[in-house]
Amino acid sequence: MVCGHYIFSQKSAIIRDVRKYFVFGTVGVILFLSTFSSTALSVALPTIHSSFHTSLIMVGWVMSGYLLTLTISVALGGRLSDTFGQKPVFMSCLLLFILGTLLCPLAPNVELLILFRLIQGLGAGALASCSVGIVSSEFPNARQKAIGLLISIYPFGMIAGPNIGGWVTSAWGWRWLFWVNLPVLVAAFVVAALLLRPGKRAQSYLDLPGVAMVAGFLSAIMVGLSLIKADGTPWILVAALITIGIAIIVIFIRREGRVPDPIIDLEFLKGRRFAASNVYNSIYGACTSITAYFVPMYAVYVYHETTLKSGAITTPRSAAMLLVSSITSFYLTRWGYRWPMVIGTAAMGFSFVFLAIEPQSVDILGWHLGGTSILLLVMALSGLALGAIATSASNACIDLKPERAATITGIRMMFMNSGASVVTVVVSLILNSNKDVSHGFTLVFSGLALLIFISIPLIFAMPDRPTALTSSKNTG
Repeated sequence: MVCGHYIFSQKSAIIRDVRKYFVFGTVGVILFLSTFSSTALSVALPTIHSSFHTSLIMVGWVMSGYLLTLTISVALGGRLSDTFGQKPVFMSCLLLFILGTLLCPLAPNVELLILFRLIQGLGAGALASCSVGIVSSEFPNARQKAIGLLISIYPFGMIAGPNIGGWVTSAWGWRWLFWVNLPVLVAAFVVAALLLRPGKRAQSYLDLPGVAMVAGFLSAIMVGLSLIKADGTPWILVAALITIGIAIIVIFIRREGRVPDPIIDLEFLKGRRFAASNVYNSIYGACTSITAYFVPMYAVYVYHETTLKSGAITTPRSAAMLLVSSITSFYLTRWGYRWPMVIGTAAMGFSFVFLAIEPQSVDILGWHLGGTSILLLVMALSGLALGAIATSASNACIDLKPERAATITGIRMMFMNSGASVVTVVVSLILNSNKDVSHGFTLVFSGLALLIFISIPLIFAMPDRPTALTSSKNTG
């Protein structure tokens, strides 16, 4: 009898272990596909531009619209999961992502493509925040390792996206970037429906008006900027939209201090350290998005590379980022946060300087390097920079208030995505305003280089290492 009970308990334990590893694998595949979908499409932007015969501003909205809804949903996903349970929220968001993935290749014009990308972004953002909660619940005794392994999936998606995306676009067209994902997403949906547990529910106040205000602020600013060079658009409309955006954010800040559980606690907006961190993360997010989304277009228009090669050019960036972030994580307690961030930020600035110069050839120690080789080296430098910054900046922000790590992480992601959303519109506007796209890219990368160098002093207002803050009073 005892023996039978023991065997039964062992079998049950094995089944539980198998189930949770299948859950981890399913969540990992879904996150990989969401990253792949975003980075693969960046390679296809020139093809989308020519196939729809539209402006570069509208093409930019294919990316910035996705980032806009992703910014909102990533902040809301965790709260929804805590309120309604992990499984129903995750499955609903996955269904939204699948719906967007299905509709995007059916879009007959760029306007509908942007709309369907908005739907896809709504699902993708919440999936990212829900996934962390699911993995934490499945691996309570190895939470840090499990989450670390989950996050490490992103660089692989960044490597695979442009390379496979360039090949798929060249061979079959940009619409197939969505079709190839659908069978795997549907299979993952079925597995998740069978294996996910509902998760705990908690009474939580949902700051939906706060979310709507953040969405309204970003939308008004981004649309206003987009209309600056639109034919026949009165300047008063542009001014009105930007004014409305500013007014919304002022009302939002005043309101957040009065609600019981705001989407952004004002504590994380006030004070020198928090302010410096938020501004720096906005700039970092902006620069990261430009290297991910616009460098393939830069390679096509400035260096006249094929779509296939333009995707391969981003590979050194992702590979170097994965390597350096791993090394930095290992030595972070010895090096501290500050100097990896300073060195990485400076390296990122120099990579933008090189891109602004647009060198077609150069001789180094007797080696003659052509345009493609130069781009590969610059992308490697950019990856080294991002790898040094990513882990350091994340931990520096968390050490502002370690007991609120999840909240800090969510706010950091919101500021990064907000910076990325706005700068994507600005870059599209600059490129569309210049008849010579090459000159437009020179202006873009020169401006980003200046912006990133100016951000270096902000790093010295952020924590240097875990012992830098001895009490919560030091956060101001």
